[in-house]
Amino acid sequence: MNKQFIIFIILIFFNFARAQEKPIIGWIDNNALNISNSNQTNDINIPFDRMSEKFKNARIYGFGEASHQHKDFFNLKTKFFKYLVINNNLKILFLEESFGGAYSANKYVKNGEGNPVEIIKNFRQGFLHTSEMLSLIEWIKTYNESQTIQNQIQIYGMDCMFNYNIVSILESIFQENNFELKSNILELFKKYKVEKFEPYKIKEITAEISQIQSVQDSIKNISLFKNKQDALNGLEALKSYITFMNEPTQNIRDKNMADLIFYASDFKKAFISAHNYHIQKTELPPKTSIPSLGNWLEKKKWLKILFSRFRFWCW
Repeated sequence: MNKQFIIFIILIFFNFARAQEKPIIGWIDNNALNISNSNQTNDINIPFDRMSEKFKNARIYGFGEASHQHKDFFNLKTKFFKYLVINNNLKILFLEESFGGAYSANKYVKNGEGNPVEIIKNFRQGFLHTSEMLSLIEWIKTYNESQTIQNQIQIYGMDCMFNYNIVSILESIFQENNFELKSNILELFKKYKVEKFEPYKIKEITAEISQIQSVQDSIKNISLFKNKQDALNGLEALKSYITFMNEPTQNIRDKNMADLIFYASDFKKAFISAHNYHIQKTELPPKTSIPSLGNWLEKKKWLKILFSRFRFWCW
């Protein structure tokens, strides 16, 4: 009797599930957006008015990938990046890359300075050493050539694990502006000019952060300062690196990346390209209670933020 009852329940559940199937499939058919393929050279041919109001009105878009090593993820992200540039005034691309590496790419897309092949090779994240990344940079450069300086796309590196070229970039900007640095800042720059990957405790971290902040405050008060935003962002990236090296945890890394995005985005529409663990708005990795980059940004409730993990759903 019990066996017959269990079979009866299973049959009811199966029929119920089949009854629910048609409405679900119908909803998917009516709302699905046809991407056609993952080739980044082919545009997304979807009228922008078909997008949800949440998607259209978002200021920061986060697109993730389940693995850094698969080009289909990167190409799909690139297609959406181009789509948002053309249709929704997107102006900033944040990469899971060093500030210094992305800075060289930014100079190339803005004024053609440098060799893009060598720039890609110097990225600190090996998964960006690809022809797909090169194609994206060339596309941005071509797009920028038709724009005013104010409307050009910027590329920023947000990953605080690296101090690659930060000090050299800052020294060049300060020299261009005849901006004199105090002896303590010169010593600090000397300390961090050498690229370091080993975590280490920094006894003077509070003092060093305060010293860098004082330089930022001075620059903000100078009305005519060439490449002011680059200088401010570079100093922010240096602070981010110092705090991470003093406490090299995923919690600090994702918080610092979120802070740099918030600092550098300057209220413009921005696109974040990173791993799913960073993009998701919960924790990373799952069941660790460590806030992700997306979670840190979500805490800034007055921002309109949209994130997508590459299954084409968003929240």
